Amino acid sequence: GEALRLGERYMEAARESLSEATAYLMPLRAACVVIRLFAGDVDGAERMHADESDLDIAHVHHHRNVPGLVEGQIALARGRWSEASGHLGGAIASLRESDPRGLLPAALALAAEAAVWLGDVDEAAHYREESLRQPVPESSTIFGRRRRTLLWVGLARREGDAVDQALDAADNAAAADLPPAELDSLHVALLGLADGLPTARELTLADVADRMAAAAKRCDGLERAEAMAGFAHALADGDTELTSAYEATLAGYGIWTNPPRQQTVALTRREQEIAPLAAAGISSRDIARRLTISTRTVESHLARIYAKLGITSRAELPAALSGR
Repeated sequence: GEALRLGERYMEAARESLSEATAYLMPLRAACVVIRLFAGDVDGAERMHADESDLDIAHVHHHRNVPGLVEGQIALARGRWSEASGHLGGAIASLRESDPRGLLPAALALAAEAAVWLGDVDEAAHYREESLRQPVPESSTIFGRRRRTLLWVGLARREGDAVDQALDAADNAAAADLPPAELDSLHVALLGLADGLPTARELTLADVADRMAAAAKRCDGLERAEAMAGFAHALADGDTELTSAYEATLAGYGIWTNPPRQQTVALTRREQEIAPLAAAGISSRDIARRLTISTRTVESHLARIYAKLGITSRAELPAALSGR
């Protein structure tokens, strides 16, 4: 909450002063868009990004944003993973040429996450390795953000230390008094435990859910926090109906709960996009709108997905995608 208030205050100052500060108006706007995405205000982030009124201040030199970096994050939040991958690929290419703000490690981590949702876990691992090779000071916000984003790769690849890596990240965030980061790390740990991944700790789903609830209460302005805690408790309680309801709510906040696993069945790239959206409870009409295809096309893809996975309904989709 405080970060967004500060960002918007600086934006107003940059607009009004028409001074040296005005040159940073566009990066400030981009930062505010990303903060809104992080908070779960995806609609607000999209509106702010689409607002071109600041471009009228054309006679002042602007520091340019990295093309595709913000657009890629919006697409990730909306579940448009092919689009996200394309935007982030462009951003990475640009950052390889010039990266004065040290954004390449974060962009590579985001590309790894996009690859996870597209079901390409090998590409995700490749991006993870390259991101981790980039030097980032531990004091940098990018260091923690990169670490949390890359947790999804271990989860999707069903790595033996995926849960413990997520719990370690949560512990580090708690020690630094960063409850949103703690909550996000615990979310990955929860999904891993629910999927049967091992942990060296004496922990149950209920334990993780309780800790998520405590962290959520300490999150200032994080719109998605309460729903994440509710999802965790529903999952721990084995309440499939409530879990599905929370999954649909979280999808509206840009938070996803069903990363595709390495599967013996081969889903096409479009099917890999549609399956997790449907599993999250999003209607065929809304999926069609997000992917700019017809509702009939979505239903046709879903029919093929069901046949490949050996299921007959959406209700079975989350478990089928998780390999349970």
